[in-house]
Amino acid sequence: MVNIWSDAWLSTSNEEKAIGPIPELLMETRVKDLFFPNSCVWNKKKIDAILPELTPKILSIQASLEGAPDIRIWLKHTSGEYTTKTGYQVALESRAEETESRERLEFQWTKKIWEVSIPPKIKLLIWKAVHRGLPVNERLETRKIITSAACVKCGEIETIAHVFFTCPFALETWGQVPFKDNVVLSNVNQFIEGWKAVYTGLCLPPTGVNAGSVAAWVIWTLWISRKYRIFQGKIYSAQEVVAKAIVDAKDWNTAQTRFEIICQSDAAWKKESSEKDRFRSNTKIFTLVKSPLVTEGLALRSAMEQAILLDYKQISFESDSKILVTAILEGSHISDLHGILSDIKTLARVFTSVSFHWVARNSVSAVDMLAKQVLNDFVSNLV
Repeated sequence: MVNIWSDAWLSTSNEEKAIGPIPELLMETRVKDLFFPNSCVWNKKKIDAILPELTPKILSIQASLEGAPDIRIWLKHTSGEYTTKTGYQVALESRAEETESRERLEFQWTKKIWEVSIPPKIKLLIWKAVHRGLPVNERLETRKIITSAACVKCGEIETIAHVFFTCPFALETWGQVPFKDNVVLSNVNQFIEGWKAVYTGLCLPPTGVNAGSVAAWVIWTLWISRKYRIFQGKIYSAQEVVAKAIVDAKDWNTAQTRFEIICQSDAAWKKESSEKDRFRSNTKIFTLVKSPLVTEGLALRSAMEQAILLDYKQISFESDSKILVTAILEGSHISDLHGILSDIKTLARVFTSVSFHWVARNSVSAVDMLAKQVLNDFVSNLV
């Protein structure tokens, strides 16, 4: 009986459907019922029958091909996760109150810490320093663990900012770092101020390491040299600290070897309706894609599928979409990419070794040019 009603409804025209509501037997239709049986492919005919005004929007949702589980998504934030902070922001917006430049004032962890090529132990040290979580003498005296907050090197009160930036030994150390311009640290009051100053510097050749990486290793070496002085009585000069930091930075970067096979994916997108991906010389066209970010996700997913077909086991994927690569590496949620990200995670298990990297747009210029050419040809053929 249900099939008879459904078939009869599906066979009617849009004009006839517009006369009244859909049959009662279709009122309980779920999202999975809008797919073809035993698949995750949208049934356009059925969508047109039940929700004709939403057909383009529904078809633009890229469902998981690997059967990703359903999750609750907070649509008011790109991560898809509800937090008290985002809920509060939405409440403010509903009252037409400005949240102002709060996010701009927040520390940019992804850009200034997590994406720097340094070991996790140094990232953790910097995170603790920013959050005032290091056991410097000022904090130890406050907690009655030691009797004096004096710095072991200069005798002044030892704060976190003092250890890394304002202590005469720290100032001498930073003066030895081959920055292009002198870094002013004498007026630093908080660790975050000093880190911003040294992170944005430019290292001169032949250092061979970017300023952010060198600065991070100097931070680490300053902290280790302090511990050696306190617990073992060893004293290192500023020149030795800088030399060790640069050598360690170079060794670390050299050890981060890339896979021999590198796959670059890129996509071209137009609002009219298309998307493209390339692996080797392969291209694919998608229609009804809602944003450039979704096209990048589709491109990467298709590239992984092609790599699996070619039986590659060790591979490195490169994309110029920083949002996409960050979401993959951090396991974050983006509502429009939920199904695609789930598929990427599933497909990654097929490889014995796989990595994902963000690269600058000019690094994928060849595939970008091909993507745009395929898109333009496709759109021209539609006209």
